[in-house]
Amino acid sequence: MPIYSYSIRNADDNHREETGTVALPCDAAAREFADAVIRDMLCDNTADYFGWMMVVAKDELEVCTLALSI
Repeated sequence: MPIYSYSIRNADDNHREETGTVALPCDAAAREFADAVIRDMLCDNTADYFGWMMVVAKDELEVCTLALSI
């Protein structure tokens, strides 16, 4: 299974955080996992992450970028 990496960055792209890696069967599953992580992150921290993005990559190639919004 491919290994997907997840990171978040703010709107100015001057702050980045690596959030981890996970083995998943395909890009669609990686996006679904990212959606679940975003929901969990925003549960109590919506204002803290306003304007941030999550980047999903496989083998250092970007798969998708998702806005951290509900």
